[in-house]
Amino acid sequence: MKLNFVYVVKYTGNKIKKIDSLELGEKEKINILNSMKKHLEKSFHQKLPAFNVNMYFQPEPYSYTVLNEESDNLEEHAKTIHELVKQLQELLKNQKKEKAIVDGTTKYRTFLFNVEHEGNTYFVMNLIPSRKSIEHKKFIITKKNEMRYVELDYGLPLPEEPAAIFDSKKNIISVYKAEEFDKILADNAALKAQAEDKFGKLINGEIIVLDYQIKGISENYFNDLNIRHYKSLSAYSSITFKENITKENFIKAIQHESIPEEQRLQINGSQINIESKDQFKILISVMSERLLLDLLKDKIKTV
Repeated sequence: MKLNFVYVVKYTGNKIKKIDSLELGEKEKINILNSMKKHLEKSFHQKLPAFNVNMYFQPEPYSYTVLNEESDNLEEHAKTIHELVKQLQELLKNQKKEKAIVDGTTKYRTFLFNVEHEGNTYFVMNLIPSRKSIEHKKFIITKKNEMRYVELDYGLPLPEEPAAIFDSKKNIISVYKAEEFDKILADNAALKAQAEDKFGKLINGEIIVLDYQIKGISENYFNDLNIRHYKSLSAYSSITFKENITKENFIKAIQHESIPEEQRLQINGSQINIESKDQFKILISVMSERLLLDLLKDKIKTV
C-alpha cells in the first residue's frame, strides 16, 4: 500500500472550485498512511450493500456503482455522486496540482488521499473539520517518553477512518459515514438554514400539513435529519401540497404497509401527534409530494 498524493479541496457552494496538493516528504506520507492503514485494509476488502435510490432512509454503510449514464436521468443524490466521480477521474489524468497554502487563509473542506493498493488506485475521502483546525497553538507533547515543546502556526487534523473510498478500477464509491459524505458532496449550510426555518414554523403551528396541526415535535428532532430531509422540508409549501395531494392519499402514505407499525402516524381529529423521531422522519418524507406519490406506487420504501 502506498500513499501517492494528499489533496485538499476548496468549494464554491456545492461545486469543487480548486484542488491543491500538499507537498509532503516520503516520511510524512508513510506516517499518514500508517495512521489510516488498519481501517483502509479492512475497507478495501469489505463488500457493502448497494445504494438503493428508491430507499428514503438509506442504510449505512453502502456502496454506489457509477454507471456510464447521463446524469440528467438520475435522482438528485445519485447525480451529485456522478459529478464528484467525474472530477476524481479528471484528477487521475492530471495528478499534479498547485501547492496548497495551509495557513488558514484558504478554507479547504475535504481531504482526498490518493492511495495505491494491489495495482489499483483509490481516493480516500474525508471532511476537514475546520472547528478542530490548529492555529497558532503551543503544546507540550510526549513522544516515546520524551517531553517536547512545540509551536504550530497552522494544522489540519488527520482522519483515521475513511468517510468514503472511490475505487477507480471498479468505479465504485463505498460510503462508511453517510452524513460526512453528504457534507463532502455539497455545502448545505443554506439548505439546512431553510429547513431549520420551516422546522421552527412547523413546531409553532405556522405550517400545517393539509388541514392537520402537527403536535409533539421535539426541538432535538432536527439534529437527526440528513440532507435529503433538509431538501424535503425546505421545499415544502402548504398551498401547493394541498393542491396536489388529497387527504386520502396522505393518510394512505403515513400509514403505508412498508412503514413499521410503531412508526405509522395517527390522526386525532385535526391533529397529528408525533411520538418519536422516527415518526417525525416519516412525516418529513411524505411532505415531499414526489416521495409521497412514489411511496403509494410502491416505487420507494421507507425502511
